[in-house]
Amino acid sequence: ALSNDIDYKKAVELRKEKSLNQNKKAKRLINKLISKFSKLLVIRIDFSFYIKFEITLELMKTYMSIFLKKLHSPNDKVPPIVGFIWKLEYGIKKGYHYHFIFFMNGNLNDSDTFYADQLCKLWMSITQNKGYYYSCNHNKTAYKKLAIGILEHDDHEKIDTLYSVVDY
Repeated sequence: ALSNDIDYKKAVELRKEKSLNQNKKAKRLINKLISKFSKLLVIRIDFSFYIKFEITLELMKTYMSIFLKKLHSPNDKVPPIVGFIWKLEYGIKKGYHYHFIFFMNGNLNDSDTFYADQLCKLWMSITQNKGYYYSCNHNKTAYKKLAIGILEHDDHEKIDTLYSVVDY
């Protein structure tokens, strides 16, 4: 019955349009960063909470707001991020969670797992160890094609793989 509801159909269409628009913006950001930096350091991390804490969407957004503010006030515990893309999702097993792609100047920074660790520690600190994370950079062998680590401006295969990650 819901799938035939006009308001529901409109909401689904609006969501699709917004998603496509966000996808285009993410790819434009990647293009700008690639044109500005001959090398990018790409870090991919998922942030979530242990399901036993039953975090609401509102609380999840509050934690993320704190996290994002910390990213914009650089110090020795926050890597020098030049850009990032994120998406909020909800899954039955994971609850609310964020998928992040962080970008750093790859000419100055090349230790992706070191900086991924810094970002994960920041998340854990903000969530008072109620949260957890998954760092793709620590598990590179799990991927057939890599879109993480150092990305050079002329590595079109890796750039295309990064675009496909954004499409996901």
